[in-house]
Amino acid sequence: MNNLICVGAVVLVFLHLLACSKTSPTQVETDSIYGQWAWQFSIGGISGRDTLTPTRVGFTRRVQFSQDGLFQEFRNDSLFGISQFTITRERTIFSPDSLQVIHFQDSVRFQAQVLWTVSRDSLVLGDIHVEPYGHYFTRISD
Repeated sequence: MNNLICVGAVVLVFLHLLACSKTSPTQVETDSIYGQWAWQFSIGGISGRDTLTPTRVGFTRRVQFSQDGLFQEFRNDSLFGISQFTITRERTIFSPDSLQVIHFQDSVRFQAQVLWTVSRDSLVLGDIHVEPYGHYFTRISD
């Protein structure tokens, strides 16, 4: 039963990411990004169907975006890295429209990400390169 629910969730997010790629959002409410987010899974890669989960990669991942522009990533509850971040509007390989892109001061450790969607409970980010992954997070309640 749990496998069926997980597969269903993966399919729904994959369809959501496909829909986003056809009708790319041009405006996302960036204030909603602030807080802590737990990584659930990522879909993409060279096939577009590779699915990464905490079980598959061997670690959990949690990220935090602070209003002062500080980004922190934790893996298995240990600090992995810290960087300042900014959100800018620019054209990407995904759309001729400008999208909101998160840039990290530590661009070696953290790649720029398209901010596809953010709501009260979910966050979807996307890599900006030719074999991208979409990364799905859920908000961690304070």
